[in-house]
Amino acid sequence: MKSDRAAANLLVLSAVLVASSIYVLIPIYSPIGLFFGTSAKEIVVASSSFTFFYGIGLLTFGPLSDRFGRKKWMVGGQFLAAALTLLIAYSTSVDMLIVNRALQGFALGSFAPVAFSFSFELFKPKMRTIVLVLINSGFLASGIIGQMLSSFFTNLYSWHASFLFFSICYLIIALLSLFIYPPSSETYIQKDTAILRTYIGFLKDRRLIVCYVITFTLLFSFVAFYEILAGIRSDILLLRATGLMGLILSFFTGPIMDRLKETKTLYLGIGLLLAGLIPLVILPISNWIIILCSILTVGSISLLIPTVITWIGNIAGVHRAKAISLYSFILLVGASFAPIVVAQLNFLESIWILVGFQFINLLGIGILLNKKATLVR
Repeated sequence: MKSDRAAANLLVLSAVLVASSIYVLIPIYSPIGLFFGTSAKEIVVASSSFTFFYGIGLLTFGPLSDRFGRKKWMVGGQFLAAALTLLIAYSTSVDMLIVNRALQGFALGSFAPVAFSFSFELFKPKMRTIVLVLINSGFLASGIIGQMLSSFFTNLYSWHASFLFFSICYLIIALLSLFIYPPSSETYIQKDTAILRTYIGFLKDRRLIVCYVITFTLLFSFVAFYEILAGIRSDILLLRATGLMGLILSFFTGPIMDRLKETKTLYLGIGLLLAGLIPLVILPISNWIIILCSILTVGSISLLIPTVITWIGNIAGVHRAKAISLYSFILLVGASFAPIVVAQLNFLESIWILVGFQFINLLGIGILLNKKATLVR
């Protein structure tokens, strides 16, 4: 149906633009610091404030959409994000910048958990898998797209222009969402307000625990991989762009899952990730090795993320919005910890940490297969 395709396209576009705000400050710390007469290190706090409140938003809006419906939070979150992003462009002090970035992060946290749950309700299984793959591909691609856009507008005009551009984008998305997304079905709206009890229930389900452990390692590995490379190469942005060719694999996730099912798809993804890490410790580092490892790493993450989301959504059932909210939060926590951990380790130690994570994941999948777990009630 045309309406389904329009909704899918809007979800994917939104994913790219929403997640781009996570990375938008990275290449423009210095221009902003120069504008406010302070060091770039102080501007980094604005990114940290965004990340923290983005995580809070992820935990908040999934349960709210269970109770009040998906569409209104998708639309309202984008309108709010448009206004707050505009405020960032007109911040008159570093403190105001930090506060506005925190509020923007919270507002944008309304997208991911609601979008994933919305996808379960809007699309049939085959199309749903494709949409989830594309949304997550958009999240991964935003790591380079967000930096490229902010650099482009800052170099062309000023750092303010970057946030003006994103503010306009969020406003357009909000308006399109009003007309394209159908109303939420009452069948899927949960009235239970015992959110904490539900979250505790997730942590009693061994299958979900294993999924969340794997979730933590995914963006941790993705971010850490490029943090590691940034320590040895100065052209990391170009190499990351090359590595995103691995996203091509994401378009085959649906057929792969249909053929192999979720468990074997997880094994395949972890195997590809190991193949992207181990050459860095056993072969001389060269451009070709880095490009190959980047493609394999990005490809593996783009395969693993929609697989884990599908598994979590199926296990959690009617509580999938809350379960995916927790998933999104844990995913972001992993990404936040990666730079901190890598900064304390040398190149080889960092790579071996990532390799160790994958063996933990393999052990977790074995537990998933051999232990019976109680469904979340």
